[in-house]
Amino acid sequence: MSFNEVLESAKREFLQLPGVVAVSGRDNTIIVYVETEDDARRIPSTYKGYPVVARVVGRIIFMQ
Repeated sequence: MSFNEVLESAKREFLQLPGVVAVSGRDNTIIVYVETEDDARRIPSTYKGYPVVARVVGRIIFMQ
């Protein structure tokens, strides 16, 4: 699978987890943005052969 295919799969999977607010990719690394350190500890260090980094960003509230 290409990195972009794996990233799309990671988005579908990780965004279902409580505390995950966003998922992106850069330099063949999946970046998972989470609310708390506890949420970050639940994120695996790899996904389908690609490295994963969890970033604690807090709760994101979308304003209208």
